[in-house]
Amino acid sequence: MSMDRFEVRTDTAALRRYIRRRTWLLTSLGVLQLAAIGALVGLTIGSAGGLAYPLVGGALLGAFAYGFGYLGARTGPLPRLRQRLELDRVLLMDPAGLWMPVPTSAAREVRLPWTAVGDVTTRRVFRHTVVSIRTRPGVGPGHPGAVGLDDPVILRAATGPGLQLGTRFTDSDGAAVLAAINRFRHAARLP
Repeated sequence: MSMDRFEVRTDTAALRRYIRRRTWLLTSLGVLQLAAIGALVGLTIGSAGGLAYPLVGGALLGAFAYGFGYLGARTGPLPRLRQRLELDRVLLMDPAGLWMPVPTSAAREVRLPWTAVGDVTTRRVFRHTVVSIRTRPGVGPGHPGAVGLDDPVILRAATGPGLQLGTRFTDSDGAAVLAAINRFRHAARLP
């Protein structure tokens, strides 16, 4: 990293390891859940007589549990983490301003000049830091040099809770990101 640019990149190796471990864990728990539900249904329905009742009941409840697990795997945190694997850079700062990808919005990215950057705060989430970058009051889509603020998703985040950068699975920690923001803001002579 040079003095005129600061990049925060995704640590793809660590993220891939985490996704692999989490997928294995969720798959194992799903298989155990299916087995437990099948056994429980087999014991309770099996007392009604015959072999068909426990098999059908266990299969139906097992299919329900599998469908519920599949839905959780498709809409839970793993798809978002897999999407993050596609992002090489998650923050770029230079003397002109900062750039962040926002894959959940139509604009897909936001660029803010330092004149648009307002409060920058950090908070701890477990052992990792989340950096929140808000715009100054009154900054909107027409601000000179700002790109992406015309997207309602980005504007709502930038003026509300802030654009969030989680430092988990990145090559920089929260203190380094905050120091770089302060350095560039100071160089731009902004409060």
